[in-house]
Amino acid sequence: MINQSEWDDICSNASSELIRNRSRLMRKHLGVATMSLHLKFVAVTPDICETMATDGQRIIFNPIFVLEQSRKKLEGVFYHEVMHCVWEHCFRRQKRHFRLWNIACDYGINGHLVYDHKMELPDGGLLERKYYGMSPEKIYSHLLKNEDDLKSAIADIQSNIFEIDENLVPNESQNSTNLVSSKDEKTGKKVGEIDLDSLPIPHGEIWDCQNDDGKKLSDDEIDKLRKELKIQITLSDKLEKSMSGDGTSGMSRRMGELKDAQVNWNDQLLDLMKTRKSNEYDFNKPNRRYAWSGTFLPSKAKKSQGGEAIIFVDTSYSIRDDEMNAFGSEVERMSIECGFDRIRVAYCDTIVRKNSDGLYYDSYDLDCGEELKLSPRGGGGTLFTPCFHLYNKWTDDTENTQVIIYFTDGYGEIDDPSVEPDVPVIWCILGEESRYSKKLPFGDVIYIDDLVA
Repeated sequence: MINQSEWDDICSNASSELIRNRSRLMRKHLGVATMSLHLKFVAVTPDICETMATDGQRIIFNPIFVLEQSRKKLEGVFYHEVMHCVWEHCFRRQKRHFRLWNIACDYGINGHLVYDHKMELPDGGLLERKYYGMSPEKIYSHLLKNEDDLKSAIADIQSNIFEIDENLVPNESQNSTNLVSSKDEKTGKKVGEIDLDSLPIPHGEIWDCQNDDGKKLSDDEIDKLRKELKIQITLSDKLEKSMSGDGTSGMSRRMGELKDAQVNWNDQLLDLMKTRKSNEYDFNKPNRRYAWSGTFLPSKAKKSQGGEAIIFVDTSYSIRDDEMNAFGSEVERMSIECGFDRIRVAYCDTIVRKNSDGLYYDSYDLDCGEELKLSPRGGGGTLFTPCFHLYNKWTDDTENTQVIIYFTDGYGEIDDPSVEPDVPVIWCILGEESRYSKKLPFGDVIYIDDLVA
């Protein structure tokens, strides 16, 4: 056990080593190194963090771990932590299990480090070629369904657990931060016989966003932080491209993802999705699914967190694959940000078209990491009412539906206003205002001029 003065010296030496590491990184990966300038270094005792971590605002580190790494391995794990911020992993966990989410994100990050940039990882760093290029959400979903692959990850982590010299272990009271990890949360979830609450945590953790007191940030604070990070990412990427000989950047892949999803209507839609969610029963607006029978019940209460979004897609007009993908990407991101568990999609021209399984809806479980893929079917004329009849009369499990989003060119009519459902409706119209869209009898309307930026 070491005293406070000795611990302070270790922390100071480790902080200096991280600063020197960042300076070396400037020569090779200017963009990532510039991004790290916005991240505060915070030393913690090993019981708080065994290796390193980030919450999108800080680089949290165990100074003993930092000082025991070689120059190349420290460069790798430092780059690793900054890229967690670049890819916004701190914002994307939602309700996923903390320990499994960390494993999934590490597989996604480390492939980029090793295969794209030939960097070296600390012993025990997770690496598997088959996960290269996959999103952490997809890797998470895969690991939830594949016990053997999860066992392989566990074995890789446990084969190189960082062990601390007992003579260097500080007293827990020497920890000077209120920051907290979510590693101790208990869920009782399992994959086969594997207890997720007991999974080992890989080097370089991802913590939930929090303030200096260790309290989770509010939705508004997270929105502000995300916007600030995107500005920093863009500026850092431009700086590296301007200074590189070939006009490339270590963040090019992430910049491509941001560009795919960056359209000028998204903030408006997200605001509507958040504000149009109902939070209590309301007799002022009877439940339309039962009103026809003379039974007047209140509209359903919607959870402030959880639930689902339903998307209706008008397939009567021509839409490019990249436009459909951009819309799907944004709606999925917004649904996760709103805390939704599931998205269901139905496709309609003059009738609602069934999928190959004979079902009207394609269902995507966001909690399990399923990615929204819009695959239109049908084509021809346009009628809006069939989708609302489907929801009002033939969809049984609607108690958690938070919002309906209708994606269309707007050239259609609703001949029976009574089909208005008991949940908020948002019309996303690809194109300009028309005499048809002006006559829509209910819902909010967003006009999308340029779906793909």
